[in-house]
Amino acid sequence: MSDSWEALSWPGRSLGQAIPALAQACGLTYRNAPLPSPVAQAGAPASAWSTWLEDAASWLGLELELVGTFYPEVEQMLAGAAPALIQLPGEGEPRFILLVGGTRRKVELLTPELRRVHLPLQRLHEVLCQDLERAREPVLQRMLSATQVPEGRRARVRAALLRNQLRSRWVGGCWLLRYPPGASFWNQVKQRKLHLKLLTLVAAQAFSYGGWLLAWWLLGRGALSGRLDPGVILGWAALLVALVPLRMLMAWMAGRMSVEGGGLLKQRLLAGALWLEPEEIRSEGVGRTFSRVLEAEAVESLTMGGGVQAVLALLELVFAGAILAVGAGGGVHLALLLVALAAGALVGWRYARLRAQWTGLRLLLTHELSERMLGYRTRLMHETLEQWHHDEDQALSQYLSVSRRMDGVQVLLGTLPRVWMVLGLLGLLHTLVSAPASPEGLAVGIGGMLLARQALVRANLGLSRLIDAVLAWDKVGPLYRAAARGQEECAPGALVAPLTDSAEKGPEKVVEARGLGFQYPGRTRPVLQGAELSLMRGERTLLEGPSGSGKSTLAALLSGVRIPTEGLLLSQGLDHATLGLRGWRRRIVLVPQFHENHVLTGAFAFNLLMGRSWPANAQDLREAESLCQELGLGDLLQRMPGGLQQVVGETGWRLSHGERSRLFIARALLQRPSMVILDESFAALDPITLKRCMECVVRRAPALMVIAHP
Repeated sequence: MSDSWEALSWPGRSLGQAIPALAQACGLTYRNAPLPSPVAQAGAPASAWSTWLEDAASWLGLELELVGTFYPEVEQMLAGAAPALIQLPGEGEPRFILLVGGTRRKVELLTPELRRVHLPLQRLHEVLCQDLERAREPVLQRMLSATQVPEGRRARVRAALLRNQLRSRWVGGCWLLRYPPGASFWNQVKQRKLHLKLLTLVAAQAFSYGGWLLAWWLLGRGALSGRLDPGVILGWAALLVALVPLRMLMAWMAGRMSVEGGGLLKQRLLAGALWLEPEEIRSEGVGRTFSRVLEAEAVESLTMGGGVQAVLALLELVFAGAILAVGAGGGVHLALLLVALAAGALVGWRYARLRAQWTGLRLLLTHELSERMLGYRTRLMHETLEQWHHDEDQALSQYLSVSRRMDGVQVLLGTLPRVWMVLGLLGLLHTLVSAPASPEGLAVGIGGMLLARQALVRANLGLSRLIDAVLAWDKVGPLYRAAARGQEECAPGALVAPLTDSAEKGPEKVVEARGLGFQYPGRTRPVLQGAELSLMRGERTLLEGPSGSGKSTLAALLSGVRIPTEGLLLSQGLDHATLGLRGWRRRIVLVPQFHENHVLTGAFAFNLLMGRSWPANAQDLREAESLCQELGLGDLLQRMPGGLQQVVGETGWRLSHGERSRLFIARALLQRPSMVILDESFAALDPITLKRCMECVVRRAPALMVIAHP
């Protein structure tokens, strides 16, 4: 690495100052607390540095996400990655570049002296990919010399050849700094600059209205005064042409806001779904959970679309009111517009109430349909044929009745713009009869009427969408609020620990419990009380007991899935408050019972390595394949056309119960924890496979607890 890059980069030991400096330089709000520097040891693995970076960002109330891309897209990634930390290639202590901003040609860096430096993007690209390019350089030089490429074109030809030859090579080491999904939504909006996009949209809309009104005023004055000369026509046409780029800008801004704002909302809802307690989901059933998913999609689309429509409609109504006040109709026109708006508000309130009833019945039908589909075999055996559709018919009858009334009210809302045009013409006639008006006043009055009609049409559409979004929020709100539970600050104990793999080193006592107890909310009796446990490194423990004795609850407490209500629980001498939830779950990994675990739709390798960084590097893939061979999944990998990259899950390759169980075991072992807890993970295995898997787990797990029925 050259001296210039050493001067521009931050050493790993200075990351405690680098992350807050980057956040402050990019205007991110973070927790004002000292961040300790990493305690690096010689030969610390890359995964340990990545873990420390994630914990440090969590301590500050931010998030660092490790990303990468293929070689041809590296420049595109660098141009849009800011704010980000980028690790420079090289041996010894890692060094990081703080990326503050970037364009297609230049990047802006923050130096250790807190100076902002602009560099060509190509220079950063070269230093990141120098190892990949250096390996290809001799071959490229021979090719360029043999083909006699002119000197002026060699650079472009070389770049094209590198993109082609290295198109499948992965370039990582980039950490994006941002707010986590559970952070303040307003802060996330500011980071994406959505508020500036909204202001740009409103300003473009205002200029568009002004140009449209001016064009109408020119044309109306010329037509009503009888002087429609070519100059007036030319001015009118020029104004209309000038409105085209404004309309394009408005459409582009509205689309950007919908996509980016919808993405932020979807991320938060997904994070909230992952932080829901098991009891919150089990008490609802599959049907209501499915309804919640449908409403989440509705909130994303309706809120953004309806919100933009409502803002534009409000702006149009303000402009229309001001124009009507100075037009020929004057105060009469303005009063009639207020009457039309009051009537629309009453009809809209009635529509909102009927829409709420209709939405409740619709979700009830979805819930009942889902439950009946899942319980089809039970109904077939135990329910009489005459009663199969009795409840369904009643619900459908209520749904049809409410739909009929709601459609009638919606028709009234749709007629509001036409009613306004009638009222506007009557007001204009009243003005003409009482006092003659100038041509300019008539033109302005008619233009205000048309603008108000357009605003009412837009308001009708935006109102219906906003009502649907508000009703959907009743189902989605718990997900939105649950995302804040993930804002648990990383405990300082995880930041001052040496950078090593947790499975390699640490105290001999892996877990210790004293007087441990747990009681479910709303229950009168505790499930566990006064439990004592001590497990040392290298020990293997078998936990047996009858159903309902609290075995799975104890496993959930030990793994950090649940928090004890009483007693003391330590992992390697540290408690929850010291390690934090993230650090605790990294040390002790639970493989829950078969029906509580899941194979996600994706590559088999992703399901194996989802507890580590993804996309996986070659070393992780080799380790995963070796572990699969040890667990007896080699035949499965040979049968799958894509091997580790074969898509599995609900829509992919179907796995047997035994194969799924071994996948879950491999997923836990690949996280390299200090302790593995297997909750009835061997129940679906035959004796020979069970012995093979047991030998593998005993050999690989530093400490092991197996839960089984007696």
